[in-house]
Amino acid sequence: MSHEGMRICWTCQKPIRPGEKTRKTDVFSASGPGATVEYHAPLCPVTPPPYQRGPVPRSH
Repeated sequence: MSHEGMRICWTCQKPIRPGEKTRKTDVFSASGPGATVEYHAPLCPVTPPPYQRGPVPRSH
């Protein structure tokens, strides 16, 4: 069993399995030290967020 903990993809939020190819990047923070995050390589498909096409009707 690994002692490093579970590795999670920053993009799809799914586990990164041992032996899978990944890439790492730094996320900078103005308030302190940044984090180093991992992505699947090649990039995993990401579902775009829902898009609102019109106003939401108000319920009174």
